Amino acid sequence: MDKKRICIAEDHTILRAGLRALLASNPEVEIVAEAADGLELLSAVQKHHPDLVLLDLSMPKLHGLEAIQEISDGGAPMSPSVATKVLKMIYNQPAAPIKNDFHLTDREIGVLHCLVKGMSYKLIGDHLQISIDTVRAHIRNIYDKLQVNSKGEAIVKALKDNIV
Repeated sequence: MDKKRICIAEDHTILRAGLRALLASNPEVEIVAEAADGLELLSAVQKHHPDLVLLDLSMPKLHGLEAIQEISDGGAPMSPSVATKVLKMIYNQPAAPIKNDFHLTDREIGVLHCLVKGMSYKLIGDHLQISIDTVRAHIRNIYDKLQVNSKGEAIVKALKDNIV
């Protein structure tokens, strides 16, 4: 079976590194290129012709949707939840059971799950029916318990360690 050739387009370095680490561990996947902005993505796609592009829509220099339009053979944007499902299909394995080795509360796991989906703090508050200050407090607790310093690091750790 041929390896799936993937290009990762993400402007957050830590998140891009986490995606690379997750994907590179699969023998059926080959990371052929990475891009930190929309213009780098266009160049990478033209040079490497990947089978799949994991694309952050909000990137500098050229928005992800504009980049998709520029790519001659097109593509379609995916929400973070759809992208997660695609990654699981690539791995061809059922979702691993959620682990909570970090002693996160149910509410903190819910907040972390919302972060992984790409929700803003305001949307998380609306979704969970809590104030934005409460969301911030949960985020601080999550960072402390996961021993991370940013949203990107928390998302990578949550995905890598099957927390959500």
